[in-house]
This record gives sequence, C-alpha cells and structure tokens, in this order.
Amino acid sequence: MQKQSIDLRELFQHVLLEARTTWRYRWHALIVTWCVTIVGALLVFSLPNKYAANAQVYADTEALTNPLLRGVAVQPDVRGRLQIITQTLLSRPNLEAVADKTGLSLRATTPADKDELLVNLGAAVTVKGAGPKDLYDLSYVDPDRQMAQKVVQAFLQILMNDTLGANTASTETAQNFLQQQVQAYASRLNEAEQKLADFQKANVGYIPSQGGSNYFTRLQDAEAQLQNLQGQYDTAVASRATIQQQMRAMASSSPTSSGIDPRTQEVDKQIAAYQQQLNQLLLSYTDEYPDVISTRRMIAQLQARRETLRKNASGASMMGVVSDNPVYQEMQKSMYSTQVSIQTLATQVALQKRQVADLKGNVDKISDVQATLQ
Repeated sequence: MQKQSIDLRELFQHVLLEARTTWRYRWHALIVTWCVTIVGALLVFSLPNKYAANAQVYADTEALTNPLLRGVAVQPDVRGRLQIITQTLLSRPNLEAVADKTGLSLRATTPADKDELLVNLGAAVTVKGAGPKDLYDLSYVDPDRQMAQKVVQAFLQILMNDTLGANTASTETAQNFLQQQVQAYASRLNEAEQKLADFQKANVGYIPSQGGSNYFTRLQDAEAQLQNLQGQYDTAVASRATIQQQMRAMASSSPTSSGIDPRTQEVDKQIAAYQQQLNQLLLSYTDEYPDVISTRRMIAQLQARRETLRKNASGASMMGVVSDNPVYQEMQKSMYSTQVSIQTLATQVALQKRQVADLKGNVDKISDVQATLQ
C-alpha cells in the first residue's frame, strides 16, 4: 500500500493563489463592510430611547387591609394584598393626579387622547413583590428619562402619603373593590347552593345522602333474597310431588283398594299440568289476573271430576283409607300446608323479582346523578 505524501510546494502555491484572489477583491469587501456598518448604525440611532425608573418601597399593607377586612373569615395572602395595593394605586383619580403633577397630561390634546394616555400609563406602571413581606418594586418606562423619574416619584408619594396614610379617597377605593369581590363571591355561592337544592329535589332517592351510596349493597341483598325464596319455592314443589307420590302409593297398596282407575290418572295428569301453569303465572302476576282465575277454575273442575270418578270407582273403600289411616290423614294435612306455602312463596318470588328489576333499572340513573353531583 503506497503512502500519500503532501507536496509542500503545491500547498504553498495554492495558498498564495487564494491570497492574490482575495487581495484583488479587497475594495469590494471594504465597500460592503462600510455599507453594512452605516445601515446598522442608522437603524440603531433611529430606535427611540427608553428609560426605566425603578424604586423599592416598604409598605405596611396590613395597616390598609386589616381595617377593611375586619370580620372577614379568610385574610388575603401576599398575592391578594398585592392586588389590593395595585388596584388602589392605579385607580383613575391617582392616574389623573400623576399625569397632571408630572406634566404627562400635556402630551394629550383631546379628551380621547387623555383617556388613552391614562390607560397606557396604568399599563406601563408595574407593581411587583420584591421577596420579603410588604416590600414592593415600582417601575415605569418612558422615552424621557426625567419623565420616568417624575412618574415613579409621584406614585411613591401617593403610595406613602395617600394609600398608606389612610387617605379617605384611596381607602374608599380599596373598600369598594373588596365589597365588589365579596358580592361577586356571595352571588356565585348563592347560585351554586340554589343549583344544588334544585338538583337534590329533582333526584330524591338517588343522591348518596338519600340512599344512593348503598345502592349496590341493596341490589346484592335483593338478589340473595330472591335466590333464597326461589330455593324455598323449588323445595316446596319437590316436597309436594313427594307427598302426592306417597299418597298414591298408600292408596294403591291399601287392602280395600282395587287399583287406580285409568281415568283418574288421566285427570291427575291434567290437574298437574294446570297446576304447573298456575305456578308459572303466579311468578309474574297476582291472584286477580284473568289467566290465573281461569286456570284455578279449570283445576277446581278437574278436581271435582276426579272426586266423582274416585267415588264411583272405589266408593267406601277410599273413604275408609282416608278416615281410618292416620298416616294418610297427616300426609293430606301436609299436602294442604305445602300447597299454601307454594302459593305464598310464588307471590314473594314475583315481588322480589320486580324489586330486583327496579334496582337494576335505576343503576344508570344513580351513576349519572352521583357524577353530576360531584
């Protein structure tokens, strides 16, 4: 691999060529430089002069704010005191007094110009906190150096002699400002309280203080109670079927019984089907519902027909079983008791289902009310 060597002679000739080229255009570069310098100088000298006058002053704002805020629960912080001092110092009468005293009002020739001058004066004056308590920076910027000093001095005199000297006009200005603030907050508070009262009236029963907070607990309790009632109802229906089966077995195994008539079995099946239909209706409707009344009427007619068939078939033998067998009589009593329990539980299950449905239907309403209330 060959090493590249640098020819010093060629490098020197290249540098010399560049220097000759630069020296050839030296007058052009000099002319451009002078033009840029002259234009920049003209722009700098054409800018208006601005003089800023600053002053730091210690003002015991508590001497002003405490008498005005006597009886108020919350005392203002540093920012609140600074706002009060600024509002008082830059009031319209003080601005007019400073403009007249310093001769600044001579710059305005018409009333409109004077109003604009006072607005600009209030915007140009800056009052800031200087760090320690009750120490403030007062600054003003003006094209005239002496005018800037005069304005700051005039505001200092107002601040020392008028604002903190318990001047009546300045005190009334600050007091009016505070009264306006209090009235504004009172109006907002009354409006908010009225909105809250109207909202509570329109949503009685849904807000947390009126039972809305334990909604999910109530829903869980209602569902648990519904499951309990449904379990009791299923147990009662199964118990009735067991008792009926035992009664049929006892009647068929009786020495005086000659067997069960097939017609009676058919009627029993029809009664069982209508009884199941009645139980389903009672889960959703009351005893006064037309379908419930007609179903019970049909069950009664079938039961009467069954009794007629049994009397014709077995006659006195079946009566003997019922009257002479105490176990059968107890089973018959238990059958009646179970039937009453089934009807009662069916009614309770229907009512509990309606309550759960109402609670589930109100979940969106309660959530919206709680979110709006917050």
